[in-house]
This record gives sequence, C-alpha cells and structure tokens, in this order.
Amino acid sequence: MTASGLTRAGWAVGAVAVGAPAGGYLLGYAELLLLGLAAAVALAVAGISVCGALPAAAYLDRLPARTQRDTRTSCRLVVRAPERRRSRACTVHVQVGDARVAVTVPALAAGRDWTGPVSLPTGRRGVVTVSAPRLSLVDALGLCRRERTGQGGGSLCVHPVVAAGLPAGRSPAGDGHPAGQPAPAGLTHWGLRDYQPGDDLRRVHWPSSAHTGRLLVRQFEQDLQPGLTLLIDNRPDADPDGFELALDVAATLAVACLSAGAGCEVRFTAGPGWRPANPATARAGLLDLLSRTTVAASGQLTPARRGGAAALAVAVTARPDGADPALLAHLSGLGRPVLVHTGPAAAVTSLAAFTAAWPRLAATARSRARR
Repeated sequence: MTASGLTRAGWAVGAVAVGAPAGGYLLGYAELLLLGLAAAVALAVAGISVCGALPAAAYLDRLPARTQRDTRTSCRLVVRAPERRRSRACTVHVQVGDARVAVTVPALAAGRDWTGPVSLPTGRRGVVTVSAPRLSLVDALGLCRRERTGQGGGSLCVHPVVAAGLPAGRSPAGDGHPAGQPAPAGLTHWGLRDYQPGDDLRRVHWPSSAHTGRLLVRQFEQDLQPGLTLLIDNRPDADPDGFELALDVAATLAVACLSAGAGCEVRFTAGPGWRPANPATARAGLLDLLSRTTVAASGQLTPARRGGAAALAVAVTARPDGADPALLAHLSGLGRPVLVHTGPAAAVTSLAAFTAAWPRLAATARSRARR
C-alpha cells in the first residue's frame, strides 16, 4: 500500500501558500501575494517530482537470529520493480531498535530485482526489533513524500562478547571430571555433544556421527554437575558500563565451561537462575538469557544452597560496593568463592584484563580451599 503526503516542511509551506495571499489582500501588501504564489508553485513542483512508480515489493532476507555485540552483522534487502513499469530511485529505511538504517536503491527496469546489504547496528546488547523495510521517495526540497511498507522484519538477539583464551580442555574451574577422560562405569548416558580435542574415542557415538556427518560423543550426568557456579549481581545501582563488562565476563566463563563439556549453573541476585536442559542448545540458550538480562528494580540476596566441594563459585558485580559482606557471604555458600569486580574504578576494567587475570584468580581459590 502506497501513502502520499506532505512532510512537516511541506505543511509549513502550504500554510504560507494559503495565509500569505490572504494577509496580502487584507493588508494591501503585494509582496505577500507573490510569496504565497511562490509557495504554491513550490508545492506543485514537489508533488510532480515524486510522481512515478515505487518498487512493487521489498523484504529482508537472511536476517540472523543471533549475533555478538560489536560484530559486523548484516542481512539482505531485496527490492522488486513493478512488472510493467520502471521504478524510481528511492531510499529504503529499516528501523533496528533505536537506530535507523538507510539504503539507497537505484531505478529499476520493469520486473527487475535489486539486492543489497543492510548493515545492522550491534553496539548494544539486548533483543532489538528489526522493522519491515519502508520505501520512501522525497522531492529535492523535502516538501512531499511517497512511502510504501515492505514485508519481513523480526528480532535480533545481540549477545554479550565472548572472549577466547580460557582453558578449553576442561571446566574453567580446573577440577571435576575432565572432558577427555572416559566416564566412570555406572553413569547415566544423558545426551550427545560435539567432539572436543582430547575426548576419548570410546565415547564417540558412531551411529549418530555417521548420520550427522560430524563426530558426536556421549555425555553423562556427571559431566553436567556444576563444576562452576556463576552469580551475576543484577541488583540496583550497578555501573552501566561495568554491568555490560560483568555480563561479558559471565558469558566468557560459561561458554568455556560448556565447550569443555562440563557443568555450569548461572544464578542472579534478583531473578531465577539457569541450568542447561539440553547440551545441544545450552550455549545459545545461555547467551540468549544474558542478552535479556537487565539490572533489577530491586533485589535482595537470599540464602545460598551449599555447592559441591569441588565447585568454584564466581560472582561478577558492577556495584560500587562490590565486596559488600552480604554478597561475599552468599558467594561463600555456593562453593570456593571468586569475586570479579568490574567497572571504571574496579579491578577488572576490560575483558582482556579478566582473561589475563583468570588463571591467578582460579588458582588462588583452589589454594584457599586446600587450607
């Protein structure tokens, strides 16, 4: 459906075209009559300049469902001219969250298609809405506009940044059942996961590997026992930039743990926690959850359930009082505690600084547990 009308500037010029002649007639100023005539001519020329066929259809193709923050992400814009008419050159606008992306489409011969990339802004974590493309034709003076809304659109889940460099052969906790070691007898077969370097070939599930075309290994219940418990402090008063860094830290630790085939549990100081229900979708489910995580309007720490003896408990917080007694007491109740304080004035000011400091933090927690 095509809509035509005046822009704000067009309405202002229209008011001059009507009001100036009336004022000139009443006040006896010929100049106002000429001003009104010039405004009317400008509107007429603007209306004629936007005549012509807009493309008959436009839609977004290959819109990704997920991406990582600050990653170059795009989809395809497909525009189709009418079957029997040549379409005018126009501009296509796509609303991506709070940002508006404009793409210039050239004139198209009758029945021809045009395809071009649409860059999707990913500078902010979260779930953003991507609108259907809107074709727009505006005259040179910006007085008249013709528009048509295309099809498609959807949502884009922008994940936190996941840094590489943490141990990939076993849980980041450094304890528990290694990913490459055969499972002890008597464990229950829980599911399948992709083969990781170091996995024992006796755990390869050959029928499923032949069916999917990639190596899959059996995963057992013991593999999924939380060797790492993450506590994300989403209580109020968190530093905004520090909170984003805290989620990057949490995502990096959790993904490294899941990639090693080890168990991981995520908790929040305000809100329900998360544990993987399916190894095949655990990573995507976790990162989707962290994409939707926000600072709570209110929050109070509840008593912690005691973690396992080998469990490492990591809290990430961006509050000014990151080491407050309530958080430390709660963290100690989950396992061997490690506190990661993020933010401008905190110990961890970047994701690179965290990955460099993590081996020392984990080793310190293990040495304290042995005392």
